[in-house]
Amino acid sequence: MYLGLSEILRLKGRLSDVKTRLKDTLNGVASELIDVNNNIRSESLVASNRNIQERVDVLRNTLDSNLDVLVNFLETQINSYQSTNDTTKDSLDNLLNLINSTFDGNGNVIVAPTAAVLSNTIPSTNGIEDYLDTVSGSIVTLPDGLGRSHTYMGWQLITSKSSTQYKLKEAAGMNFDENGFGKIGDRYVVATTTTYGNVGDYIDVVQKDGTVIKGIIGDIKNQNDAGCNKWGHDNGQSVIEFVVDKDSWYRTSKTVDSFHPEWKQSVAQIENKGNYFDLNQ
Repeated sequence: MYLGLSEILRLKGRLSDVKTRLKDTLNGVASELIDVNNNIRSESLVASNRNIQERVDVLRNTLDSNLDVLVNFLETQINSYQSTNDTTKDSLDNLLNLINSTFDGNGNVIVAPTAAVLSNTIPSTNGIEDYLDTVSGSIVTLPDGLGRSHTYMGWQLITSKSSTQYKLKEAAGMNFDENGFGKIGDRYVVATTTTYGNVGDYIDVVQKDGTVIKGIIGDIKNQNDAGCNKWGHDNGQSVIEFVVDKDSWYRTSKTVDSFHPEWKQSVAQIENKGNYFDLNQ
């Protein structure tokens, strides 16, 4: 099954129209929130509305930049068109589904009802994760039995200010969960080889039992190290290395498996879903 050039042209045209409507609609929402703030006296409601306005701005910037990337991608495909396979068609179908779930039949952005503002309820949805849930990324399938071992490294050891690793740490903040695991949003910061992606890439690590560890690549394993191959260290037994708080982990008996024994199993595949810097411009 192949996707015709006319279908790609139609999709590109729709994306361009959607981007224009998106800007107009979100600008209108932000303007209305400002008007609400100027006409209410409750400090708590003003604070809530300001939080919502900030979330609308994040949504606007995120979707706007993502649509630019998608429009440019389609433009490239049109300029150097060749027949696409079923996998590419599925990806474009997912893109079309994303657009349909973002806009109603009239091309208007689907937003929370006004009652959410007046009831002092602040939405807690994670825009990036909601988007990543819709993405069908590139998948690397691993040979059976790899990835059972989980090593760790201190985030504070990344000190080269010119490196992408350091820029990611600065942009996202060096945050840790209650156990000292490095986190960016809801994702664990990990180190992998370039087999699975580059620094800043969002990855879903699918384990043998089907459960998923949501990660983001914060450092790259050195494949010149003894015992390291394209899958990871220890001849592929250490596929993902967790980035942790050096101050609370080093010179202790802490291990990754002691906090997460459910992870002590092999890795079936890793899906790359896009890059932090592209999605957070």
